[in-house]
Amino acid sequence: MWLKNLNAHYLLFGFLASVTIIADRLSNHMLKGTIILQVNLDRVINDIETLATFTATPGNGVTKSSYSHEDKLAKEYLKNEMEKIGLKVWQDEFSTLFGRREGKNPDAPVIMIGSHYDSVVNGGAFDGVAGVVAALEILRVFQENNIENDYPIEIIAMNAEEGETFGPGTGVSNSRALVGTLTEKELDTVKNRHGLTKREAMKAYGLVPDLAKAKREKGSIKNFIELHIEQGPVLDNHQIDVGLVEYLPGIGRYKVKFHGSLEDSTAPMASRKDAMVAASKFVLAVNQIVQSLGTGITGTVGEFEISPNSHQFVPDYVQASVEIRTFDKKDS
Repeated sequence: MWLKNLNAHYLLFGFLASVTIIADRLSNHMLKGTIILQVNLDRVINDIETLATFTATPGNGVTKSSYSHEDKLAKEYLKNEMEKIGLKVWQDEFSTLFGRREGKNPDAPVIMIGSHYDSVVNGGAFDGVAGVVAALEILRVFQENNIENDYPIEIIAMNAEEGETFGPGTGVSNSRALVGTLTEKELDTVKNRHGLTKREAMKAYGLVPDLAKAKREKGSIKNFIELHIEQGPVLDNHQIDVGLVEYLPGIGRYKVKFHGSLEDSTAPMASRKDAMVAASKFVLAVNQIVQSLGTGITGTVGEFEISPNSHQFVPDYVQASVEIRTFDKKDS
């Protein structure tokens, strides 16, 4: 199996440590005592490996787009694994998969654990999936140790959290449906790379979305616990296995447009009004300014739209996409 190598096991140390911490904290809280829980490494590896096979790009990363054939295969696998440990399993009206382990007080708000299993194009095997597999493994361990939980626990497995399928600003769709901020307008306007709107893609997937029914009432969820890979290099650089998120960074996304004059590439350099040159100076300025603000902020110019986008012409139009993230509470 491809995960059984030294580097992969190093990655899994943090994963298993996190699962054990979560499981221990949950069980200690529920049992009001001390219990030692054992996570099954082989089982975890099998889950991650299996979910990685559901990809539209075999041999070139994991591509599991929302409402795709690969999405269906992954969902069916997770559904079967949840049913094996006696969970009540269902898909809500926005295609989010749930598996519920009932608590001593079934009317209490739920403890929700999980993440997403959809991916970007040519993505990694751990992104999102780590959190779903962690939730699944925790409830397997609960079953094996005959743990009785006070609060109901629900695994959540989301299939439309990545924004890449339908473009910028369309991500965390399952989360937004859950809290009631996703709109009918978005379902009918944004399109995937196949030209289908969200609503059309969901219908082809076999589901007619109902946002009102997918929304959870305020107060119905006690806690939401998500294990996720670190999207930056900080923990890895410091050889730290597990980090706890204290707060979420503030994120700002902007589009900056530069206008010049369209000319042939034979135009004299001194007379050009090159939009790309102006945009390039902007990139350097963003980098310089953000670095001057300290370590609590990052800035990235990561995408250009260029017209006419040819080596034969001086660009007369450039649109730059900028993302700013703040990590200091005072700046957020």
